[in-house]
Amino acid sequence: MSDSIASSKNMAKNKFLEVVFLLDITGSMGNQIEAMKRMIKEFLASAGDEPTLHMHVWTFTESSKKCYVCKSPANSTNSDLIKYVTKIQLSTPPSAPHDTGAYGGDYEENSVAAVSALLDSFDQNDNIMAFIITDAPPHHVSAGRTPEAEAEKKWLAEQDPSLPMDMFQRLDRIVESLNITFVPINYESHGHVDPFYLQAALLTDGVVLRPTVNDAGLLANGLVTLMHAMQSTIVDGKVNRSEQASAIESLANMFSIVKADPDTWVMFETDPIAPGQLRQEYKTLDGKEGITAGLFGLLETTMDRFTGKRAGKRCRSVDPDTVAAAVRVFVLAMMIKTGFAKDDHKAALDVAQAELARQLEKNVETGKRETFYLNRLLGNLLTTENSVKPSESTSSQCIITLQSAWDTISELEQVPTSVEDVEAWMEIVLQLTLCRLLNIRFPTDAEGKIDFMDAWSASVKNVSYGAPLSAYAAVALRNHSDDGATYLDPSTRETFNSALLLAHPDDPVLSSCYTTLSALPSLQGLVQGYLVSGGLNIFPSITVGLQGSTLLSNLRIIAQANKPNLVVAPVAYEWLRSVVWSLAISDVVPAVDVVKVIENEGTLNPEDNPSKLMTAFIRYMKKVDGKGQDLAKKWKYLYEELVTNSVSFAIRLRDKGEACELIPTDEALISCFIEEPTTYDPLALLHPAETFNAGEALKDVATHEKLRTLVREYPIFKHNRDMLRLFWDLLHQRDLTAVRETDDFPLTDDELVTATVESILLRKRTTRYVLSESKAWVRSTDVSLEGPLADLVKKGYVSRIGSWKTLRAEHARAKLLQALEKKAHGTNEVVKESTWNNLLKNTVFTLHDQTYSLTRMDAPTMLSCVPDQHISTLGAAIVRGTWTSGPPSQLRRHTAAILPLFSNNSTLQTEIQTAINSQAICSRELVNRHGHTVKNTYPGFTGWNQDYNDVRLATKKPDVATKLATMKKYKLYLDEVMPQIEKLESQLLRELASMVVWLPDYNSATKCMKETKYILENGGKCDLTKVADYKKKVEKSGTKKVGQTWWRCEA
Repeated sequence: MSDSIASSKNMAKNKFLEVVFLLDITGSMGNQIEAMKRMIKEFLASAGDEPTLHMHVWTFTESSKKCYVCKSPANSTNSDLIKYVTKIQLSTPPSAPHDTGAYGGDYEENSVAAVSALLDSFDQNDNIMAFIITDAPPHHVSAGRTPEAEAEKKWLAEQDPSLPMDMFQRLDRIVESLNITFVPINYESHGHVDPFYLQAALLTDGVVLRPTVNDAGLLANGLVTLMHAMQSTIVDGKVNRSEQASAIESLANMFSIVKADPDTWVMFETDPIAPGQLRQEYKTLDGKEGITAGLFGLLETTMDRFTGKRAGKRCRSVDPDTVAAAVRVFVLAMMIKTGFAKDDHKAALDVAQAELARQLEKNVETGKRETFYLNRLLGNLLTTENSVKPSESTSSQCIITLQSAWDTISELEQVPTSVEDVEAWMEIVLQLTLCRLLNIRFPTDAEGKIDFMDAWSASVKNVSYGAPLSAYAAVALRNHSDDGATYLDPSTRETFNSALLLAHPDDPVLSSCYTTLSALPSLQGLVQGYLVSGGLNIFPSITVGLQGSTLLSNLRIIAQANKPNLVVAPVAYEWLRSVVWSLAISDVVPAVDVVKVIENEGTLNPEDNPSKLMTAFIRYMKKVDGKGQDLAKKWKYLYEELVTNSVSFAIRLRDKGEACELIPTDEALISCFIEEPTTYDPLALLHPAETFNAGEALKDVATHEKLRTLVREYPIFKHNRDMLRLFWDLLHQRDLTAVRETDDFPLTDDELVTATVESILLRKRTTRYVLSESKAWVRSTDVSLEGPLADLVKKGYVSRIGSWKTLRAEHARAKLLQALEKKAHGTNEVVKESTWNNLLKNTVFTLHDQTYSLTRMDAPTMLSCVPDQHISTLGAAIVRGTWTSGPPSQLRRHTAAILPLFSNNSTLQTEIQTAINSQAICSRELVNRHGHTVKNTYPGFTGWNQDYNDVRLATKKPDVATKLATMKKYKLYLDEVMPQIEKLESQLLRELASMVVWLPDYNSATKCMKETKYILENGGKCDLTKVADYKKKVEKSGTKKVGQTWWRCEA
């Protein structure tokens, strides 16, 4: 037999097909592992000498600590590969055979890591067929971040930090980087096929195979038959249907085929957070004719991969038919507006409108709304006031492009399908739109991915002051850049990462183009998304969102420059004019919900980004012609939102440890209210901060003026004031490049300072509002600064007050212990335990009106104060008395030190041990979140019993069975290990082991078991001085110190 099939890569590229089996070996995959062993052995034994298939068997599995992807050696001979596969065991990574606990853990598996590992072994010159054999979905975000999911996430991050962490984005990168076809073989028990596998097959011309039964022999025979068919296809150089019909028909009895329909499947750009968003319809071929056709299609794909032909890049995220119809409407509408349309153009517009309306109806979320905009656009074309004529400043190129656009459309592929087709259609729009370059930083979501949908929150670092460009020219700049992703401004030679669609008030034709495009939100969102991301993705509100963010950022930059009289450079002024003009003429009113609220109620939504609020004010001021009612109040509300947003930003920076001079420090604010004493003794008197009354402080006029004077000097006031004044003048169409003669800003500096002081104290925008029953934000009629001020002082002094309280508590404890010792040593007669209990209950110490008493946790120290003659009464009262609410079980870790004190009375010693080992009594009538009630109290992690197990199991709380099994396992371990601990020769080791073995909870059980084992086996060899020191640390810190190795004999 030849070893050529599994040989190393010692021949020219494209001369054989890399066949990779990605095999899930987690706990439920025993049959599939056996099938793989049989298939490899049988196929390689009969494969012949043709060097067509290069076989690989990779396994993937995981534990709560590690993600494993293990690969068969790249240079294996056939015999080597057979030996390798024969040794594969369930839940045991071949590269880490010592880890026999890698059984998967959670329901999902690390299949994304297995797929991603292909990038490490292959490149774009390799031709690959990858079979993913599994019975579980990958780790979707919606399934939660289990330890296994986190282990895979760590693996993916370490593989290549430049690769996206999102599974669908990573899949895209793999498909783009490799000539590959995925063929998932899916065993998911509930009959559902995960969309990750469906999309992997769809993107690469593959299919999903579903075995009809879970039988190792069936899978082995099926895979052998399929491998022979693939090999025969490659050898013959074509799919020989007549010769392979019998073999393929036999496979139709073993598998059904599942496929995502390319016409209806909505591609996942990212892994959705909500589980329901993963559901999509797909097709199942289970008839003999359909399955046979699907398998022959797979053989055709095999031939494509072998010859190096890549899977076609489908157009995703956008409907090509909708794009084509929208472009037709856009061009024809502009021809009518500018007077270039003929009768046949108007007839064509009617046809295009009907087609676009039909396409829009498919989208249940936006279809009705966009159809309304479409009908309004075409209705407005009939009115003469909507016609537009070129001005002297209009680009002649724009007119030429407009005249030839319709001829260009007729030459394009009328049914676009590929990315290239859609881009060709979109180029027409790019030539008719104006843009400017800028650097944008978009916000990120919880997974750290760029969130293009949240354009209102984008941050604009800087903008280009070069000449505006057509969007077509901008894309050409990007396509010719070194990285294919940035724009080199031809005027300034600066580099920018984005381009923003804009109109200009001096160019009526391009402004009309902009307005027309804005009436087609999906097309506008596609064009702007293309300029920002380089991909064909629709973000309907991205244009106005970026314009609003750019306006806010530019105004802020100008205000921070502290220019005299707020005079703006001409190039910056042109930017501001263009942005405001674009937002003002948009056919679809941006932030329309905010505009309505401003108009009707005057209040704002504190959850809206300030850029959105400012955008809404543009449309509101345009509507009321700058003369609406209550303008001063409404602009005051806007200022409050702007300044409070700045406060929140400054606080976030400081919380991260970054310097920020935007607002006064907390210490500076507090100093306006509290005068710090020169010297201070916390035992002698209370600090002013401890007796601070915020309500009284706010009534003090001098304090208020001190605070206002402080705030006036900070940028938080100056910058936001100047930014709002610039915005006011801009909306009143004043020339910002010259000193303004008119100052009709509706708010005084005193009013703005007052609002700034309030905002600094309130800290959050929502504190001025309350949520109504309808979940809408309503302006509060009673905004109090008392609570926020009290919190500010408390936060400023919390650590110092805490240390003062600790000092007083330690002082009080020392006094109480002295009193106890004095009483115990001063009493010679026999006193009953109950009497001591009452005395302990009434032993208190008062300092600054605060009453202190001892607690059960003080018992070890209290016992050291008790003479031997009172140990059986006072000592017993200290350990088990009712003088404190703390249960005796709190002393469990001190058992080894306490019990010997009662060695002279074995009966009492037993009672003391019983009291310490008992559990606190639960008083809950209703079942809590853990399933405990007064009738079924928690016995502690170490107190498992069958009755407790049965009652709690019946509550059906999440993960209860696993937790109960863990408790039971540990209880059995205790029963086994305690006799061994009692046999330890060293009392110190006995005390340490007894302490450690009783400490654990669910999270620390394994650690405590390992530590106990070490003490039993090696404790006698260790330095007892170190052991004693370690015991003290464990007594103080519990399981936090368990497992440290510094004390061990080998350390």
